[in-house]
Amino acid sequence: MMLPFNFQNYDTAVTGLNNGILYEIIKGKLATTSMSENGPLDPYEGWGPNNKTTDKHIVNGKVWTIVDARIISEQGEEHHNRYPLLHNYLMANACRILQNGNRCLIICDTGVSRGNSIALGVLVEHYGINFYDAWDLVKEKVPVCQINQPHIEFLKRKFRVTLPNYTLYNVR
Repeated sequence: MMLPFNFQNYDTAVTGLNNGILYEIIKGKLATTSMSENGPLDPYEGWGPNNKTTDKHIVNGKVWTIVDARIISEQGEEHHNRYPLLHNYLMANACRILQNGNRCLIICDTGVSRGNSIALGVLVEHYGINFYDAWDLVKEKVPVCQINQPHIEFLKRKFRVTLPNYTLYNVR
């Protein structure tokens, strides 16, 4: 479900997110959107004890805890050797946020691939949804979703997913 929103920290207005669209995958619990790297949250700030990747912000009057997926390379493991560590770290943060009863908003640059790959992993890991059902749910709830192949392949390996019977391969 697409909801226009006002995104702000407790005392600072923030703009420039996905043209004001918040995609709720699990209503009131799990959502994705976009924010460019030059947006108000710095994806590289505070890794470690002062982690800023899970700041709380107010969206449409509700407090959401942010998981910032912009730190992950869009090219996946081939581009960045810490990709599995970072992807798993962000998924674990999102699951922890939900386990604590908080709302989780996952952001990435365009709201198309990285954030949705984290959300897909959370649906499988936290909610126990079948991988392909979770993927269909993300595509249904986030019309701009186009998760890049490296992210899908990583998640398939992580969750030991095999291709469905109806999938055909091109053999050379």
